[in-house]
Amino acid sequence: MTRSILMHERLFRDPEGRPCRMQYFLLVDEVIFGENTLDIYGAEILSYRSEDFIGKKTLRGITPFGPRITALINCMADSLTPPERMERMVEDRVKQLK
Repeated sequence: MTRSILMHERLFRDPEGRPCRMQYFLLVDEVIFGENTLDIYGAEILSYRSEDFIGKKTLRGITPFGPRITALINCMADSLTPPERMERMVEDRVKQLK
């Protein structure tokens, strides 16, 4: 079962001046190994123009490290990363950590 936690909601205006909103979620999947459990974190971005839904991107299994996923979601929210650029942002951040 996946838990979804809203971490950030960003309101802004598009180039035509229409109100827009992006929501950045932390996803938590619990993996059970016998008597042990491990949380694996992912992220999701939802995008709206006015109140119309315009896009979504979900990436599960990004990392088992809470501070890393939190930093990644904060970075995406601060830079207003849209759903269609989420995968590239995650790839770039993972490369930086290696």
